[in-house]
Amino acid sequence: MVILAATMRTAGAQTLPVADDPRVAAVLQQRTINASGNGAVPIHYADIVSAFSREDLLDQVQAEYARMLKPGQKPEFVVQKTGPRTYAYKNRKHEHSEIHELFRGAAGTNRFEVEYYVSGERFFGKFQSVILVGVAPQDGAHSTYDVQVYAYPEAALPRFLARHLGLVERYFKSKTRDMERMATQICTRLCQPAAPAQVASR
Repeated sequence: MVILAATMRTAGAQTLPVADDPRVAAVLQQRTINASGNGAVPIHYADIVSAFSREDLLDQVQAEYARMLKPGQKPEFVVQKTGPRTYAYKNRKHEHSEIHELFRGAAGTNRFEVEYYVSGERFFGKFQSVILVGVAPQDGAHSTYDVQVYAYPEAALPRFLARHLGLVERYFKSKTRDMERMATQICTRLCQPAAPAQVASR
């Protein structure tokens, strides 16, 4: 992975992205819809860093997600790799999304971050967003995490609805909560030690 050299900035309680990328700068210059989440998981920080540093991280995440589904149930979408650190998918409504991984690695002392730029289209039109996920050690057996989403609907009407009716804002905040819940479950499964092989009795 290419680690982009940058300095992490903070604004109040929010952590702003660290990637030096013009798409991130363009999104943050807008009046974005912001959603966030945070919590703790009973996982060693070193185990999270090891799991999230894997080159096949996407494949492992999708495999764990598939194992979480009920028998016969299909995932809402399957993410396909389309280039270096670039992915795409269509959901059940055939709405397209493109994901660009901008940063994955250490961001300061005792903090690991993954950052994405996402563009696509939903019921309200085209959008751009920046997603930042960070983890840090809490104690020997636990780690804390935080999620920040900065979303920018490109069309004027969705921005108006977001400001005055909250429709688009509720959509992004709901998706952030879903992502947070799913990510913590998958992370816990990814970091669980493999069950020891059982020797058949004679």
